[in-house]
Order: sequence, then structure tokens, then C-alpha cells
Amino acid sequence: MNQSSTHATRLPDLSGQVALVTGAGGWIGQGIARRFAAAGAAVVAHYRSS
Repeated sequence: MNQSSTHATRLPDLSGQVALVTGAGGWIGQGIARRFAAAGAAVVAHYRSS
């Protein structure tokens, strides 16, 4: 496995973009939503509780 596949890659500047993240109540979705927000995107988070 090469080194680039074991480390998170840097997202481009997402300022002015909107990211819709489904499953944002779980660990993976929450992490993705946070990464998009850190890159400058406005984030719409969706989850469904059971």
C-alpha cells in the first residue's frame, strides 16, 4: 500500500459550494461533514434516527 492511500488527502477550497452529507449522525458522515466545512463549504447534514 502506498503512503498516499494511508493518509487523508487535502480537499480543494470549497468556498461558495454546498455539500449535502447523508448519514451525518454517524462517525463517518460526521467526519466527512467536518472535512467539507473545514474546506469552506456550507454543509447540509442529514440523518435519520431509528
